[in-house]
This record gives sequence, structure tokens and C-alpha cells, in this order.
Amino acid sequence: MTITGQAAAVKHGYYAAAELDRWSFTGDRTGGTVTGRVRVTDAFRMTQSPLAVVVTIGRDQCRWPILAMQCDGVAFSATVGAKE
Repeated sequence: MTITGQAAAVKHGYYAAAELDRWSFTGDRTGGTVTGRVRVTDAFRMTQSPLAVVVTIGRDQCRWPILAMQCDGVAFSATVGAKE
């Protein structure tokens, strides 16, 4: 299954660690991969744990816990667990 969107956030609790453009999730109920283009990052928050990718789809919000990630300031990629 693949889901795409225009805006997403990497969150540490309620704090934004990064904002993403043009994101996509590929996976299933057990998790998958989220990729996107980075708009803004907070270097300190990106080093904190736990982090999650949060997206809004319609009136719902999806939150996937990040298991591993790579972020070079432009491109973002993360292996995520099951939706919380």
C-alpha cells in the first residue's frame, strides 16, 4: 500500500523536529517506509527519542513511530513501525 501527501511532520512528543513536503508511505499495517522532502528541521529535536512521523489525512491523524531514519537536510527517509 502506498499513501502520499503534501505535508507531514517529524515529532518529538508535541514538538516539531522537522516539517516535510511531498511525503509518501509505503508499507502495511506492521509498518513500512516514509520518505519526503525536508522543509525545516530542528537539529536538537531530531536527535531526541522517541520520534514519530505525523500526517493528517482528511480529519484523521496518522502517527508512525520511527525505528530508524536518515535525514541529510534535503531528503528524509525513515523505517517506521505500526501506526499508533
